[in-house]
Amino acid sequence: MRYPIILLFLLLTLVLGSGLEARDEPPLLNYTTSWIGNSFGGADDKWVQNDIQDIWVADDGTVYAVSPWDEAGREVGQYRNGDVIAMAGETHGGGYLGGRAITANSRYVYFAQIVGNENGYLNDPEFWPTGDNDWVGVARRLRADITQSTPFAGGKGRPDRHQGAFLQIVDVPSPQALDVRGLAASEDRLYVCDPYHGMIQVYDAETMAFIQNWALDRCNEMALAPEGSSLWIIQDADTANAAQVVHFSVSGEKLGQVISDVAIPVDVAFDNAGQLLVGDNGIDQNIKIYAGLDTTPIRVATFGVTGGVVAAGGDMAPLHLNGITGVDVDAAGNIYISSSAYGNTDVRAFTPQGEMLWRLISNEFGDTLVFDPASDGLEVFSANSRYELDYTQSMGQEAVEAAFTFDPFRYPQDARHFFMNNTRALAVRWLEGQRFLFKTGVLAEGPFIYRFEGEVAVPSGWFSKEIWRWSEYYELSNVAPENDVFPPNRPDYTAFIWRDADGDAAFDAEEFSPGAVPGNDWGWGMYVDVRGDLWQTLEGPEWQANPDGIAIRRFPFGGLDSVGNPMYSLDTAISYPMPVGWQSLGRLIYLPETDTLYLAGSRDGEEDEEGCWGLIGKTIARFDNWSTDAQLRWQFNPQFDCESADTPRAMSIAGDYLFVAQFQTAWIWVYRLEDGQLMGTMRPDEAVGFYSGWIDVPFGIDAFQRSDGEYVILVEENGRHKNIMYRWRP
Repeated sequence: MRYPIILLFLLLTLVLGSGLEARDEPPLLNYTTSWIGNSFGGADDKWVQNDIQDIWVADDGTVYAVSPWDEAGREVGQYRNGDVIAMAGETHGGGYLGGRAITANSRYVYFAQIVGNENGYLNDPEFWPTGDNDWVGVARRLRADITQSTPFAGGKGRPDRHQGAFLQIVDVPSPQALDVRGLAASEDRLYVCDPYHGMIQVYDAETMAFIQNWALDRCNEMALAPEGSSLWIIQDADTANAAQVVHFSVSGEKLGQVISDVAIPVDVAFDNAGQLLVGDNGIDQNIKIYAGLDTTPIRVATFGVTGGVVAAGGDMAPLHLNGITGVDVDAAGNIYISSSAYGNTDVRAFTPQGEMLWRLISNEFGDTLVFDPASDGLEVFSANSRYELDYTQSMGQEAVEAAFTFDPFRYPQDARHFFMNNTRALAVRWLEGQRFLFKTGVLAEGPFIYRFEGEVAVPSGWFSKEIWRWSEYYELSNVAPENDVFPPNRPDYTAFIWRDADGDAAFDAEEFSPGAVPGNDWGWGMYVDVRGDLWQTLEGPEWQANPDGIAIRRFPFGGLDSVGNPMYSLDTAISYPMPVGWQSLGRLIYLPETDTLYLAGSRDGEEDEEGCWGLIGKTIARFDNWSTDAQLRWQFNPQFDCESADTPRAMSIAGDYLFVAQFQTAWIWVYRLEDGQLMGTMRPDEAVGFYSGWIDVPFGIDAFQRSDGEYVILVEENGRHKNIMYRWRP
C-alpha cells in the first residue's frame, strides 16, 4: 500500500470550487426519447410484464399471463396478436402478490395469488392473514373483463376491491416458499395443485365450493384432456424421484400412462389434434409432443431447436427457446410459448409449422444497458443480453436483442444462477484486444468480471465485499447450511478476489485471494477505467470514513493470465486518503486520458439523512492532474431533497458532459465538464407515458457520445422493465 502525492488537493478542497447550486426548475433540453428492453415503452399504459411463469391461451389466440411480481402491477396481463390488451389490476401491493399458475373457462380467469398483511399493517382478520402468515390460494376474475370479479360464499379479498373473490387454499408462515403451482378448469370444475398438502383440490367452478381431493405429492402444472374426463399433471423431481407427467381421471383415479422422458417438465397443454405438448426447461429447451395418450404415450415430434439459445451459442433466432415456463395452443393450432430466463422474459407465438407470428419481450428489470465503447454506440450489453442498434429505425424499434450471453448448463456456478437478475451491467472494456463485461449488483456487489467465448459471457473474476447468505438476504428459514453461503470453497475472510485460473468457471479453493484489509470495507463507489484499472470507494463503520483515512483504492490492471482473465491483486493496489473536509464518498469516475477524477460524496456538515442511502452524495467535484498534482477544478451541490426523494442516484460521463440521474423522479441533470455549469434536464415524456420507475441500482445510467456528435443516454427503468434512451445534440 502507498499514498500518492495528492496532499495539496486535500488542503484546497475546502477553499476552492464554484459552489454551484442546482436550480429547482432547470431548463428542459431539446432531446428525443425512446426505450430498449420492452416491446412497449409505457405510453397508453402498455408494457409487457416481468417474469411470466404461466400462460393460458383462448381459442382466438388471446394470451393470459401470470407473474409472481411485476413492479408496476401487471402480475396478470392479457395480450393478443402481439399487443397489450388489459391487465387485471389490484394484484400488487396492499397485501397482494401474483403467482405462478393461470387458467380459464368461458366465464372466469383463475390465477394463483398470495395474500399477506404487509407486516401487520393490514390487521383485520376478516380480510387479511394474522401474525406472520400468508394466505396461498386462487383469485378469480371475469374473463369478459379481467379487471372485474364476482364474490362467492366463503371468499376472501380486500374490502375495497374484489372482496370475496379470493379462494384461500392454505394459511402458511411468511415468507413461504411455495404457492399454487398448477391450475386447470372446465365449465363446472376447478382443479388446483396444493403443494402444501400434496393434494389435487377440486372446487365447483361457479360457487368455488370444495368438492373433493386426492393425494399427489410434488404436483405442478396440469392440463385437462379435450374430452374433459382426465388430467395430465406434472410431478416435480426431488432427491429420490425424477420428474414425470402422470395421468389421472377427473375423479382422482390414477391411470397407467406416464411420460418420464422430459428432463424438467414445466407446463403441459393439448393441441387441436388431441396431442399433449410438454414444455421442457432442461438442457433440450424445447416442446415435446406426444400421441397415443390412451394407451402408451409416444413422442411424435418436438417444437423448437433442441438445446435452444444455449446450444445456438446465444443466437436469438425465433425457434431458439430460452427458459421455458409455459405452453398453450389456440383453435387454429398456433403454439404460444412463454419464457423467463434469469430476468429475460418473452412470449412467442408460432404457426404449427414454426413460423413466428409475434414476440413480446420484457428483459431489463433493474438492469442498466452499457455501451461497448468500440461500437460507436451500435452495441449495448445488459447482464444477460447483447443488443444491436440502428438509430434510423422508429421509436422503440432501434434495438434488436442479438444474443443471450448466459449459458447456465455449461457454467452452473455462474453467479447469475444464484443472484438471479441481481447482477447488473457496469461496463464493457476492451483489454489487450479482448472484450470483457463487468457487472455489479443493487447494493454495489462485485464487480463480477466476464470474458467472452463467442457470444457467451464466461465467469472470469469476482470481487466480493461481504459474505452472501441466502437465509439473511431473503429472510428464509429453510435453507440448508451447506447451501446458504455462495460461492463454494470461499475463504473465511469476508472480502475476496476470485480469478478463474484454470478456465473452468468454477470456484476452486486455490483461486481466492484477499480483497481488502480489516476496516477497509468496500463502499458504494465503483468504476472500471478504459485501461482496465478498477477503482473503489471505501467505507468504515456506519458508512463513514475508514479509521485510517483511506477513501479510495485503485487496483491496477495486471494484464491477462494464460486463460485470458484480467489479473488484480491487493498487493499492487494503490490507496488514496479521504479529502480534507469530506466525510464520505459515494461514486467516482476516472478518465486516464485527461488524468481527471470526478468524485461524488458528502462534505462535512452534509450528513446523510435517514432513509437516504445508496446515493451519490450531496457534492460532486472535479480534480485535475489527479495522479501527479491534484487540483480541485470545481465542485457543486446537485439537487438533493430527501423528503421528496429528488436525490441523485447515479452518474455517467460522456464527451463534454456529466449526466446525473435522480432516484425517484428519474430526471437526468446535465452539467458541463468544463466548469460544472448546469445545462438542463431530460425527463420521461409522452414516449414512455411520462413514467419511470425508481433508479434502483447505483450505476443506473450510461452515456455515450457517438462519432457524429450525438449523445445517447441509457437509464434504468425498473417500473416497466426497460431502459429509457435519450438522444441529444447540444
